[in-house]
Amino acid sequence: MSQDTPLPVSGRQSNLLFGGILLFLLIASITLYSGNISGRWFAVSGLAEASERLRELPMTLGNWEAKENRELTAEETTALKIAGNYLYRIYEHKLTGDSVSFILMVGPPGRLGVHTPEKCFGGQDYVKDEQRQVADFPIEQVADGQSLDGRARTDRLWKVMFRNAVQPNLAIVFYYGLNAGDGWRASEHPRSEFQGHRFIYKLQVQSYASADPEEGESDAVAEFFKEALPLIRQSVEHSTARLPEYTGDH
Repeated sequence: MSQDTPLPVSGRQSNLLFGGILLFLLIASITLYSGNISGRWFAVSGLAEASERLRELPMTLGNWEAKENRELTAEETTALKIAGNYLYRIYEHKLTGDSVSFILMVGPPGRLGVHTPEKCFGGQDYVKDEQRQVADFPIEQVADGQSLDGRARTDRLWKVMFRNAVQPNLAIVFYYGLNAGDGWRASEHPRSEFQGHRFIYKLQVQSYASADPEEGESDAVAEFFKEALPLIRQSVEHSTARLPEYTGDH
């Protein structure tokens, strides 16, 4: 038998070889699919334009005013998985002096959906007070003042509070949610719920809160949303795009 003659392959060896090829193709397909939905492998069409639109949000939202756009640290942008596609401001109420930390982000659903305050906040100083809850903010009118055919709509955001471990009357409250152009959602399964969208928006607003039972609880973020949420909604609702639906033909 010459050295160039291929060695014979038994039936068992052939099956093992064929099975190995199938396993490799399966792993490659899953990796590619995962990278696609998370936005790791492909540039997202329209994302740069959507990111620029973030900066169109006014510095003044009702009685709340921001002085400047701020920058997050490298560690924060890594944790939030948003690169440079965000708007970070501190809004302060002109009369009360209350302030809120405001971050509006845009990016692929797989990236924005996995990060929540519960995963990155807390430690020896603050502990989660209770499980997150849904906070509803009814939408009664669109921006031009016309009614929505008499049908009520509601923006829904997650709300979670962290209480100071040493001073229980001090707390930090977070509100956050996702938006694909049709209102804010408190999503349980963002990866699957927003699959097919090129990008989505994420809103996260936080502030210090009083949890003193004698003085009553204070929630600056809820007050901020009463004036600001309609304007925030207006700035993002026309800025989303859809990927063609997956049909299984590829």
